[in-house]
Amino acid sequence: MKWKLRLTFFEEGERMIERRLTRAQVLASVRPKGYLGLDNAEAYYDALATLPDEGRMLEIGTRLGHSTTFFALAKPKWVIYTIDQWKVAAPEFTGGLELGTLGDLVKNWRTDGIFNIVPIVANSFDVPWELEIDALYIDGDHTFNAVKSDFERFTPFLKEGGVVLMDDYGTRKKDIQVFEYVESNLVQDWIIEPVEGARGVVLWRK
Repeated sequence: MKWKLRLTFFEEGERMIERRLTRAQVLASVRPKGYLGLDNAEAYYDALATLPDEGRMLEIGTRLGHSTTFFALAKPKWVIYTIDQWKVAAPEFTGGLELGTLGDLVKNWRTDGIFNIVPIVANSFDVPWELEIDALYIDGDHTFNAVKSDFERFTPFLKEGGVVLMDDYGTRKKDIQVFEYVESNLVQDWIIEPVEGARGVVLWRK
């Protein structure tokens, strides 16, 4: 299947303008009613802070780009690759803005001075991958088989000491089976750190 990698305004290896923000400044970028949530953001920021200043992250599921923007600000010297098919987001999360397309997000990232994001227009099941990554964020299709596919396809590229972040671990719905996958497949080999009071989970290799 064809896939499209859009190096929209950043080529890996090119030096971006260094932009060091404090933890509080990065967390202030999180939308109160957005998909990411402040509790998740705090836990994710602290996990990422233990990793090198330069690296790569792969995000599965961009949607409105809330988490993508957060990761790009938290790790300004990383390249943040983000995969999505760019379906329109639920209106209650748009903040009154007409978002939901890649063009809208790119325009907003440019305006905000964020240059380290590489959008990939594809299904995560099909996109080829060969780069090592320091972190993986899984927030795409939340069914058991989809989570399993994303986890098993991309964790082999995770560097030693890298981290996996997942959303909706704490959500219990019929079509959201992140918890079921993690608890039935990862307990033996991974340290599982649920985000207290939120949906997310942080995973480290044992």
